[in-house]
Amino acid sequence: MDFGVCNVNRILSSYMELIKMRIKEEGFQMALRLDGRAPEIEADGEKIGQVFMNLLLNAIEASPAGARVLVRSKYHNGGGQGKIEIAVMDEGSGVPEASVEDVFKPFFTTKSKGTGLGLANVKRIIEGHGGWVEVKNRIPQGASFSVFLPVGKNHGQSTHYR
Repeated sequence: MDFGVCNVNRILSSYMELIKMRIKEEGFQMALRLDGRAPEIEADGEKIGQVFMNLLLNAIEASPAGARVLVRSKYHNGGGQGKIEIAVMDEGSGVPEASVEDVFKPFFTTKSKGTGLGLANVKRIIEGHGGWVEVKNRIPQGASFSVFLPVGKNHGQSTHYR
């Protein structure tokens, strides 16, 4: 990976701009909420963009037409080390409880046309940055995929596994 100083909010905004036409064509409602307190981090901006694009495309594919997809960044500055959370939340059917532990395994998919590599790559990239990934089902429907990236220069040292 090619690490450098990155602004996660800027990356999220630029990738949202890239996919804006598809979002409009399919009638999705998109909400982007960026935490202005989020500091720059040491990361591979291109890889973080790939993570975001993968999560965003998954959310769109999982959601019915006209659904709302929320993308959020949030800065957490507690517990000894700060971290930035990037969450992508959809209004699809959620992740079957029996599959929650498997969604990040290579070649596991619930899609008829999926390869099962997208979320495995998300996990690999985020762990390569010293972060972790979480998935939760939302009430009343949908899923939330969150990635957590450490603030500081400890990339490649994953300290938390999910």
